[in-house]
Amino acid sequence: MPDRTHQPPVRDFQEFSLKLPQRRSLANGIVLNFFENRSLDLIHLCVRIKAGLLYEPQKRVAAFTYELLKESHPTMTADELDGFFDYYGTSITAACSFGFANINIQVPKKNFDKVIPVLAELLMNPRFRPDNVERYRLKSILDFEYYFEKTDYRASQLMLNACFGKDFPYGKILERSDIESVSIEHMERFHQRTCCARNIRLFVTGNLSDGEMLLLSDTFGKIREGEAMPPLPDAAPHFTPHRIHEQRDSALQTSLVLCRPSLHYLDPDTHGYRFLITLFCNYFGSRLMQNLRERNGCTYGVSGSTSYYEAGAFLSMECEVNNDKVELALKECFREMERICEEPVGEEELDIVKNYLVGSSLRTVDGTVALMQAYMVWDDFCCGTSRFNAFLDAVKGISSTQVREMAQRLLRPDAFTVITIGNL
Repeated sequence: MPDRTHQPPVRDFQEFSLKLPQRRSLANGIVLNFFENRSLDLIHLCVRIKAGLLYEPQKRVAAFTYELLKESHPTMTADELDGFFDYYGTSITAACSFGFANINIQVPKKNFDKVIPVLAELLMNPRFRPDNVERYRLKSILDFEYYFEKTDYRASQLMLNACFGKDFPYGKILERSDIESVSIEHMERFHQRTCCARNIRLFVTGNLSDGEMLLLSDTFGKIREGEAMPPLPDAAPHFTPHRIHEQRDSALQTSLVLCRPSLHYLDPDTHGYRFLITLFCNYFGSRLMQNLRERNGCTYGVSGSTSYYEAGAFLSMECEVNNDKVELALKECFREMERICEEPVGEEELDIVKNYLVGSSLRTVDGTVALMQAYMVWDDFCCGTSRFNAFLDAVKGISSTQVREMAQRLLRPDAFTVITIGNL
């Protein structure tokens, strides 16, 4: 019987090497990354397409195209397709991020050969049906009207507009008219432009035999080669810090957002930057959580995140603040920035954040499915599994001086746009 009255011993992290995927190039140039797991008979496959929100010629085209792709078989209706996937125990989902559209399936090994040809048909020859498009349009409009009333949604829209600018594809604020104007012709053109071999990578994990790998290679090797999407410009040069406020008299709380351009994913200092942002605002014991929640009772919680895209990145810090404490919260955010720029971080606090980041990083690669998901992001920027150990090495070796120098570079109060949506 374990003694639960005493804390178990804490052991130092022992370095290990992550297993690289097996990589092969298909006949059309698509790169297939296979994470072998002989004990996993539920096959996980992700088709990652460079067709995200930053590449769409008009708002919502990417979401319309790829979220409807999974019900747009050339011969089967949406109901028939649902029945097909249900019969073979298959789950299929689609999601659009900044840079990519992901088509994900989970299929039992015994049904793999039945499902893969149908998935390939969806990708190569989709038939977008008017009734499906109109149903999705109505849902999108209802979602838009619902979220438009929420202060945090409005703040996030204004944040993207502030970071990217109105002339950048994703800087435009979504309007109902954008949803209403998406047509099947727009979707077909966007699919034709993006869903080709030069914009696709495959990631798969599970217990696949050589024959099943050959089926996957042969099937997806038939996708036309096409043209790669052009490089995106960086929005950072057009960013100007300023203050934005929208009054919402009925709001019970005010959404507060601070944002600014940040370090590119491949910047040599990006590992130290991640440590700094975690310490400052991105975990339960962060500086802002202790200040705004624990000491001043301004908010329930604070979150910080960095959104990376091909050409750059931006940092955002967000919270929901009591209406009467917005200016106090903002003042304390800037005070904490000045403090971390001027005062050295204590060794105890450094060790807490180091242990937190090491532990959370290990969870992101716990199992082949998690490793595959982490690897996809590394592969987006042409990194390998060495990225993982490089981050851990940087975290374990970071000093108080490095944190302070990084803060002086990236946490200056006058470098942030401040957005408040609520009842001030």
